[in-house]
Amino acid sequence: MITTKLISSGVLAAAVASCVIAAPSAGASEGQYVTTQSGRVRCWVTATGSVLSLTPPDGAGGYVICEAGKPTSDGSLGGFESAPMFEDPPLHMTNATVDAAGNFSFLLANMGQVSENQLTLSYGQTYNIQGWTILSGPDGTRFTNNATGHGMFVSIENTYAF
Repeated sequence: MITTKLISSGVLAAAVASCVIAAPSAGASEGQYVTTQSGRVRCWVTATGSVLSLTPPDGAGGYVICEAGKPTSDGSLGGFESAPMFEDPPLHMTNATVDAAGNFSFLLANMGQVSENQLTLSYGQTYNIQGWTILSGPDGTRFTNNATGHGMFVSIENTYAF
């Protein structure tokens, strides 16, 4: 289990809640690890949200959680540049998450080791994984829930929900 700090969309102050994320096992069938072609962002895509130890609001299934992989000079992850700053240590939040209902948050967490079932997304390709349509490009990756149309766009420089 990984303890995380949570910052909700639009909140620029200190962390407002804590949550615990259960790191998925390497062979978990509940979801799929994906990484961008650049290798700077890695995500866990799931149709149920159960892997996150969180219950999707209003029964809306599915979560995507992405981790920024841009190392800082001290070797730690630099986080998403559009995310709020965490005070201690001083860095941008390293994770962004969205559920099928469009609820979006930044987190400070560590998704753990690379999985054997990780898929590298090729630029310009569209993928359908766990009820999400994923479009990868050099400017970022778009995750859209097939049932609701909600999702998020993720890049190191610009991350937001829609």
